[in-house]
Amino acid sequence: MRLPFGPHRTIDVVASLLLAIAVALTAATITGASQSPATKQDPVIGQWRLDVSKSKYTPGPGPKSETRTYRLTEDGIKAVIVRTYQDGHVETIEYGADYDSVNHVIGTPEYDAVQLMRISAYVSEATLSHAGKQFGTARREIAKDGMTMVITFQQDSLTRIYNVAHYVKVAP
Repeated sequence: MRLPFGPHRTIDVVASLLLAIAVALTAATITGASQSPATKQDPVIGQWRLDVSKSKYTPGPGPKSETRTYRLTEDGIKAVIVRTYQDGHVETIEYGADYDSVNHVIGTPEYDAVQLMRISAYVSEATLSHAGKQFGTARREIAKDGMTMVITFQQDSLTRIYNVAHYVKVAP
């Protein structure tokens, strides 16, 4: 009696499976290679407004308002933060928001560089520094629906700083 999965049929099945795996791996490699970490699909792209009522700044006070704008440029992502303090003073901070590289920061005397590391599509961590010395760390988490974002900042110094800032997306 001859089985339908004899030695020749088994070889055909194995060859077909290997071919399917090779095609899938090739497609994944090509797709992955053609997408940089800063793509239009990055959920941070857009404009975000601070929800002061949900945010907590220790020690306080926190800003009166803040808007963060992340836009895609030919060089990657550019971030612009416009922060209004309680006394009315406005600070505009700008930097390249590219992952896995050190990005120069302008507009604040507190830090001059930020290094971002992508943890997942919705989570990243940043190390902020001034003149090569660590200033603080931040963790950015965007909700799966892409409409809210929380940035937790901490700095361990004489006065420990721990801020949890909640944002709402206002424009794509």
